[in-house]
Amino acid sequence: DFEGPLPVNAEIEVDWFVDGEKSGRGFGLYPIWTDTMQGRRRSILTEGHWMGKMGSEIYCRMRAKWSDRTGVPSPAIYSDKYFAGIKILTTTVSVSEAGEEALIQMQPTVPIKCLPQFSDACKVTVELAHDSAYKDKKCVDGSMRQVVFGDCSVDFTPDNWDRVHNVSVKAVRDFYKDGNKRMAVNFKPTYSTLSSPLWNNYQLPNVEVVAEDAPTKMCSSTGDPHYNTFDGLYYHVYLEGEFVMYKHK
Repeated sequence: DFEGPLPVNAEIEVDWFVDGEKSGRGFGLYPIWTDTMQGRRRSILTEGHWMGKMGSEIYCRMRAKWSDRTGVPSPAIYSDKYFAGIKILTTTVSVSEAGEEALIQMQPTVPIKCLPQFSDACKVTVELAHDSAYKDKKCVDGSMRQVVFGDCSVDFTPDNWDRVHNVSVKAVRDFYKDGNKRMAVNFKPTYSTLSSPLWNNYQLPNVEVVAEDAPTKMCSSTGDPHYNTFDGLYYHVYLEGEFVMYKHK
């Protein structure tokens, strides 16, 4: 939007840019669309001009000039950059095997829109990529089995698109002293047959999850009654009778 007086023989040239690799023409050096306005005060970037560029930063450049092409354009004014897509608010999550769950948080910055007749089923789904062979159907981290998630997908709708959405993640207690594990949580490309095709094949970035090892102790009994206690004591018992090996407080 532009305010202030403007001569009738002047026009405003608005160049729209996409910042990054998705510009398609030199990392944002060239505009994806140029809007030459005369008699208008608002330039609108429609979805047809940035199809396939979800997840980018969008901005514009404005210059005024005479409509008869005489003289030189005014100095350019640049807008702030606006991220259009789904923001991952927690790019790194740490969870302890002995601790509580943590949250992966995400929030769209672009409204979800559908035709009125499809309003009840209008949504864009972000699904965690998981191992389909895992029998309990948990969306887990590939073959490592270090963490499990409370939900395998998040649905964004016209009513909730402007809210923060959470996916809970919890470390699996494996009772092994195997150190901290780092892994990438992947997302499947988004797809929706009802909302705008802008969302189709939108790939969210990975989220790094650190599963922190918990202190582990072990007691055991082997062979003839040879015992190892939790604190490392090794001893033998040759007496008859019943004995309690371990009792929780």
